[in-house]
Amino acid sequence: GSTDPTMILINEYSGYMDYVLNGIFTMEFVLKAIAYGFIMDVNSYLRDSWNQLDFFIVITANIDMALTNIQLPMIKILRMLRTLRPLRVISHNKNMKVIVNALLNSFGAIVNLVFLLVMVFLMFAILGGNLIAGKCGYCRGGTVTNWYGVNKSDCEQKYGGTWSTDFSFDNVFKAMQSLFVLFTQENWPNFMYQCIDGNDGVGADDTGPKVNNNVALGIYFCLFMMLGNFFFLNIFVAILFSNFKKASKDEIKEYLGMTDAQMRWIEMQTIIVSTHSEFEFYREPPTPSRLFVYKIFSHGIFEGLIMICIVLNIVTMALQYEGSPADWDDMLSNINLIFTIIFIVEAVMKLYALGFRVYWYNNWNKFDL
Repeated sequence: GSTDPTMILINEYSGYMDYVLNGIFTMEFVLKAIAYGFIMDVNSYLRDSWNQLDFFIVITANIDMALTNIQLPMIKILRMLRTLRPLRVISHNKNMKVIVNALLNSFGAIVNLVFLLVMVFLMFAILGGNLIAGKCGYCRGGTVTNWYGVNKSDCEQKYGGTWSTDFSFDNVFKAMQSLFVLFTQENWPNFMYQCIDGNDGVGADDTGPKVNNNVALGIYFCLFMMLGNFFFLNIFVAILFSNFKKASKDEIKEYLGMTDAQMRWIEMQTIIVSTHSEFEFYREPPTPSRLFVYKIFSHGIFEGLIMICIVLNIVTMALQYEGSPADWDDMLSNINLIFTIIFIVEAVMKLYALGFRVYWYNNWNKFDL
């Protein structure tokens, strides 16, 4: 132990604090066991999994406290269990309990997802072995300054370098490792370009890496990133979200003592209360002139023409580029002006036919305006 008097005093006071906290936690256990019953009743203390964790922590802490002066390997293991004490925070915080329960309930679905992900990895590893095996090497070290155009024999004999590979698809296991690195998205574009430039050919093809040697390999990497990364990551988040929502409902249901039918009734009432009726928006205007304008902009042909104008406006905005001629920019500006006038006319027609109050009631009209 430390010989510093200050540290000795700190250790002594921390030991006293440990006794006090263990006493408080033990008293909490005793009171709950008396109030709920220990184990035999339906809602007794040890029937709850979180109380089981608290009970285990309290018992091991008291055994450790009672055998402080005994130096045995088993006692050292009990002292290591002190690291479980922060878990008591979870058992006393309902929101954290919901999160932990959601994670535990998601375990089975996550295992199935991981198994499916391994199958996807294996599929891409086999495909990568057929497309990229033996084509990721380049010359490193020696007197070489640019490894493009340097094959393996020249690298070792002429430049005194080493033929190395950062990533390899030479067999399934190496391909799986390379795909795992790709899956982490750590510097994955350089990984992709190195494979695209790779060229460990034979005979006349044995010229070493070449820039954009096989650009089509970019499709392979992009497909893997979309399917193996973004798609499965979103599924993982969806699983957690679904189980978190279910755990939250179970917590509320358990707290209020309601059945599933009662919970569904409450959810339906919540949806009804939060729904905003838009029947007034579809009511026909009272005057003939406003009714005529209303029938024009609510007709399917008019809506189709407006949609075509929106698409064409997007296309014209996409045709702008840096360094374009002045005549080209003027033409695009005039076209955009025409579309702007069309959209203004549409908004004026809706405002006249519906009136400002009904028009403003619809959020999409607010966005258009």
